Parts: sequence; structure tokens; C-alpha cells
Amino acid sequence: MKDQWQYSEGSGLALVDGASGQSIRFNELTQAAEDTATQLEHWRKRTLHFVLTRNRVPHALIIIAAFRSGVPIALVDPEADRAVLHSLIDRYRPESVVGCAEDIAKFEFENLRVHSVSGIMAQAIRNGDDTGATSIHPDLACLLSTSGSTGTPKFVRLTRRNLVTNATDIGRVLGLDEKVCSFAHLKLHYSFGLSVLNSQLIAGGTCVLSDAAVVEPAFWEQMRRHKATLLPCVPFHCEYLSKLGLRRLNLPTLNTVIQAGGACRRDALRGIHSDLTERNGGVFVMYGQTEASPRMTTLDSPDFFDHSDSVGKPMPSGEITILDPDGYPCKAGSTGEVVYQGPNVALGYATNRADLAKGDEFNGILKTGDLGFLSPEGFLTLRGRIARFAKVQGVRVSLDDVEALASKEIGQPCYAISAGEQIHLYVEDVRPVQDVARFKSQLKELSLKLRLPLGTIIVKNIETVPRKANGKPDCAKLASLNAIQ
Repeated sequence: MKDQWQYSEGSGLALVDGASGQSIRFNELTQAAEDTATQLEHWRKRTLHFVLTRNRVPHALIIIAAFRSGVPIALVDPEADRAVLHSLIDRYRPESVVGCAEDIAKFEFENLRVHSVSGIMAQAIRNGDDTGATSIHPDLACLLSTSGSTGTPKFVRLTRRNLVTNATDIGRVLGLDEKVCSFAHLKLHYSFGLSVLNSQLIAGGTCVLSDAAVVEPAFWEQMRRHKATLLPCVPFHCEYLSKLGLRRLNLPTLNTVIQAGGACRRDALRGIHSDLTERNGGVFVMYGQTEASPRMTTLDSPDFFDHSDSVGKPMPSGEITILDPDGYPCKAGSTGEVVYQGPNVALGYATNRADLAKGDEFNGILKTGDLGFLSPEGFLTLRGRIARFAKVQGVRVSLDDVEALASKEIGQPCYAISAGEQIHLYVEDVRPVQDVARFKSQLKELSLKLRLPLGTIIVKNIETVPRKANGKPDCAKLASLNAIQ
């Protein structure tokens, strides 16, 4: 059944805490999840619970318990602003909020009763007459934010069928099995991070959960200690890995890198892929959105060099269509909107508790808002977002094209923001001054390629690009920065 959570019953490791080494084997997993659930109050179908998720074993057990028992949960960033979280609680009226005891304490839930769960966890509970009351659709399993943070009240409504189908497809295209050990460092409230947990456990492999950041020595030490073989990455992680180099990092067991979460410089990926092919591994490029649970395509490692600009072919359970502005299918090679169809497409969106009663509004079809084209062989190449365009002196310019061309010139990521009649191009820590001057001298050629007047593109140098919890650049914060030119 595509909506059932079935795990291995063997003695292999299922969950490992990267820092402490705490572990749970597959033949202990179901009982451990059930034991956790029995300590939670109001834990039943058609109730809603917020989970302040950290990448630790107790949090993973709560997620597993919810998915197996059919209890809807919203996965929330524990680093969210206090006012933002309280606003979400007012909108969605969850029966409880579950998380680390210290996280529950810091949010000061004045009107909720708090009790301890398994010693290190806690649950803040509403009074019996103060719950959401509104009915919840029986298929609803999980709410995830589309932004990778809780800065917006809009969540994606996902079903168990959505999640299981996609996790199974991911395991199939990546060849996941009991020999694979994934380093699960991406936040579990981020769709990419959750998909790593789900796909790995369904395939019978080991998930090493870690809260360490890629810039911390503990990150690489935990990978070595637990002999991780697979590393999921967003572009920022790939850039960092490319700069440091696999040989320098001394990761003898690593043979697979998954890259998703946005476009990444292909030069960086090619270097990583070349190193991994020496270990009979490689890079898999994946494309998706939270609304697709989240994967829609995969570029298999063997296809990387021949189709390195592509994000691959559709997942086994889905299909891709390219539509022109009038809604008609495009021929191969023609650019249009990417439309995905499959059983992993979400029910729709929610902005408050009442929306949780809604049924399937997407009907298995997701209009992604991305532009792309299909090759005759069925490989998808992306060309940016429909909405990511600037209008400069009457000329419509793709900000994604600006970023791609500029990043190629400088050899590191650049981020373009529309600023009226100009495009501000943010470059991370390009020093010394002569490097900035050299890059600015290349703007003339860049402007000519884009058919823009000179002076349209303004380079701004910043020390660190602000990022969301999912690792993607925070364009809203980027646009408001008083950066150094």
C-alpha cells in the first residue's frame, strides 16, 4: 500500500545521533516510536500537533509515530521568532506543541500546560475546551512551510500517500538499501531534510541525525566517525565541499552526494562528481518543491557528464509536461512552464485551522512556476522562475540568467536582486579590492550579453549571504542589506 509506513524488521541501525552516538535498530524502531507516542496527551487522529524539530533521535521518533498512527503534525523551526510562532499557534490552534524541554521553555507558552516527555522532551498542551475544534481532513498527515522557515503562515498540506510514494521513488532512483548510511543534517522541518529521513528508513538504511553546521569541524568528524556514505546538499554545501576538497576532508566512506534545493554551479558539481566516481559513486542532481513531497526529477549519476546542465528525468511515479503561456504543450526543446503530475503532489495549501478540513485542491497536478524545456530524450533543463524577472528600461531580464552568467565569470555564486531600473548583484566576500575591480571590468561584457545599458548592473560585496533555514539565499533580507560596493 502506498500510504503505509513499512520499515525493515532486521537488526540494522535505523537512527543514530551524530553527536551522542545514541542509536535505535530497525527491530526496535516501531516500539520506540509507540513508547514515545504513549507519553503524548491528545495524541489521536484528526488532532493537530506542532513539532519543534531538531535533528535528534527523539524528534525523529515523534515524526515516525505520527506518520504510522495517522496523527497530523506541523513541522516547525525551533529557531523561529517567538512572535511568529505564537501567531502560527493562534491561526492553527494545535492541540499541543512538542519539542525539546528547553525549546518549549523559551517560547513561554503562558496559556498552555507543560508536561515532560521522555525526560528531555516536553509537550505544551491546550485545555480541553480550548482546542482547534475544526475538523481535519482524514488524509492530512503533515504540514510543511514552503519557505523553509516559519516566516509565513502558509503551509503545504501533505498526505501519507504523498510522502510514502515520493520516499519510495527516491530510494529507487538512488539505489538506497541497508548498506547506505545517510548523513541527515538538513533540518527535518525542511522538505529536503524530511525526505532524507523518510526515504532512508523505508529503504532500510541508516540515518545519522546531526544538528552540526557544515562550517563546523564537528560536522565532518561525525561523518567520519559514523562512516557516512551519502551526503545531501543544497548549493551552499556543494560550494563549501568543492572549496575544501574531498581528499583534504578525509571522508573515505563517502561515495554519493545528492544536490537539490536550487541551482548550483556546475563547475563545483563536476569536481565533486569526478572525485566520487573514483570511489564508484557520484553526484545525483534532484529537483523538486515542497508541494511535490518534494522530488519531481533526478539526474542519475551515470548521466551527469552527458547532461550536466539538466535536472534529469521525472520520478518513476510522475511525469513532466511543458506548457506555453496559453496552456498548450510545448514541443521538445521549447521553453515553457514546468508542470508536474503524480501521486506525490500535495492536497493544497493552508493558512489557518479551517483550511485543514479541505480536500484535494491540486488534483495531482502541480504548476511549478518554473520555466524549463524537455530534451527529446526526456531530460528537463530549468531556465528560471516565471516571477524572477526584472524590467530595466523596458527590457525584461531573467535574474536567473544574470546570476548564471555572473557566477560563471567570477567562479563563485552571485545573487541578483531587482532594484528599480538597476540590478544589484551581490557577491560574497570578493577581496582584495583588485578582485572587485577585475570583476567590475567584466560587467561590460556581461551587460552586452544581456543587452543591457552599461551601469545597469551594480556589484555589491558582502561578507556573508543571509540564508533561510533550508540553506537557500534569503532574497528579502538580501535586498534590504546596506552592502559594501
